[in-house]
Amino acid sequence: MKSLPDLVIDTNERGPLCDAIERGADRNGISVARHNLPVGDYLLGDKACVEAKRQRSLSSNSILNPTKAPADMAPTLSKEYPQMM
Repeated sequence: MKSLPDLVIDTNERGPLCDAIERGADRNGISVARHNLPVGDYLLGDKACVEAKRQRSLSSNSILNPTKAPADMAPTLSKEYPQMM
């Protein structure tokens, strides 16, 4: 696998949280790139994949509609990022 930046942000990720993360990364000298990620919203190097959820979204996805629970991303996560498993 080729070298990743310190932080990769999904190209579809927008909003105040994303803006704050980008500003914080810039202030701290953290390299950032935007790529279309197959799963997750943020990759922290090759160590972690983060799916950002608002509290309302998390509740509705995992409690009211368990077929869209974050745990359902695990098979895709392990396929796309085996080094994190």
